[in-house]
This record gives sequence, structure tokens and C-alpha cells, in this order.
Amino acid sequence: MILARRKTHFYSFVVLAVVLPVCFLAGILLRPSYEPVDVASNNLFTQAGFVTQTQPRKAIGSTKLDDGTFRFHVETFVNYQGKLVMELKSLSLLQVPDPLLYWDPRQKAPTEISVR
Repeated sequence: MILARRKTHFYSFVVLAVVLPVCFLAGILLRPSYEPVDVASNNLFTQAGFVTQTQPRKAIGSTKLDDGTFRFHVETFVNYQGKLVMELKSLSLLQVPDPLLYWDPRQKAPTEISVR
């Protein structure tokens, strides 16, 4: 390589070694902070089909299921679109990674959780 090109590359890398960390730190320190989801964004969730907590709902029933392994609070309600919704909230840590829950509206309500 020609000596002039070596000097150019050397100084280019020295400048990059100084400028890149400065730009990185400036980017980290000056990045904008985004507010958490607020009431104004509920319209986006509604358009996507999600049910938000601020929408009116008509409660049908509520119970707690506990079979020694799982503890759930189960609530059924009709959402603002008139659809029947069942909401499951875990009251304890899940010991099984992906429990499957089956529900058939034609059968009577179960009193315990099946082991199958």
C-alpha cells in the first residue's frame, strides 16, 4: 500500500475509534423515553380485537378453582361487542409450562380440573 494511503487509513481509524463511542453514548443518553400504554391507545387495541379494561362489560359469574396444583380466578362476562368471554387469572405460579384448558358450552360446568 502507498504510504499516503496508510496514513489516511490510520487517521481514519483513530477518528472512528473516538467518534463511534461518543455517538453511541450520546444515542443512549439522548434517546426518548416512551410512556406506558394509556387510555388514548385503547382505540388501537380495540381495532386489533383486544379487550381493554376500560370497556364496559356485564359480569355473568366469577369463581376460584383450586385443585392443589392450579389456582385460578375464573370470570365470565359479556364484552362490549356482546361476545361471551372467559378470563382466567392465575393465583399461583404455574408448575406446568403450557396447561391446556378445554371448554365445551354444551356440557355442564366442571367442578374440578382434569389431570388429562
